[in-house]
Amino acid sequence: MVLRESRAQPRRENVEVIAEEGAAWRGAVDGLSRWLTRNSIERGRVSIVVSSRFVRYALVPWPSTELKRDEGSVWARFHLETVHGDMTGWTVACDAGEFGRARVACAMPDAFLQALRETLTTRKISADAIRPAFVNGWNGWRKLIKPGRFFGVAESDRLVLGCCGQRGWESLRVLSAKGCCDELIALVRREHVLMGMTGTPNALLFAPGTISVPWGTVANAGDGIHWLQPDEIGSAPALAMANLAAER
Repeated sequence: MVLRESRAQPRRENVEVIAEEGAAWRGAVDGLSRWLTRNSIERGRVSIVVSSRFVRYALVPWPSTELKRDEGSVWARFHLETVHGDMTGWTVACDAGEFGRARVACAMPDAFLQALRETLTTRKISADAIRPAFVNGWNGWRKLIKPGRFFGVAESDRLVLGCCGQRGWESLRVLSAKGCCDELIALVRREHVLMGMTGTPNALLFAPGTISVPWGTVANAGDGIHWLQPDEIGSAPALAMANLAAER
């Protein structure tokens, strides 16, 4: 998804670019290129939201000793490799985080980012940020994410689900999901049990295209699940992941 802001019109335009089923990131980049060509779009600035299908995530615990910037990058890559294996060929970045709290690390393929930049550069378009879908949602609704509450973004064929504790994120997992309401609710309930929590789950879920409620509202499903709807999402400041991915 590309977020384009026009100077002539003070509004934001959401442009969704979907690759063909089964296609890798090349399909998404080619789809963006065709859309730009078809609409004769050149120059300007954009923000890009990337599907979790092309992103890897990991939770990075706070180190026991102070790390320099380069050491912090190695620490984040180490935890990504612990989850996903060899990360050669991937751009890794981590949110700034707060002292003593676990941080979210993300990674995207180097070749994907390079192809994306080349597609934009040929049209004199610059990217303000390149945000993973989960990070974009987190930025937009971070004020609602309180201790004891789950936050998840469901898109493509997966759900990125994290649980917030008193000292920041306590869990972060990418789960296979078809996207239907019942399955998403069941996954949240399972994570709730696995976390050793009791009572009704308290969760915020963003599942575009799955839930139908009025624009810009939060719909309570009555079972502890609050279905979020986009309301100028993407206007919040991006995390370090977005800046690093756009600048490198």
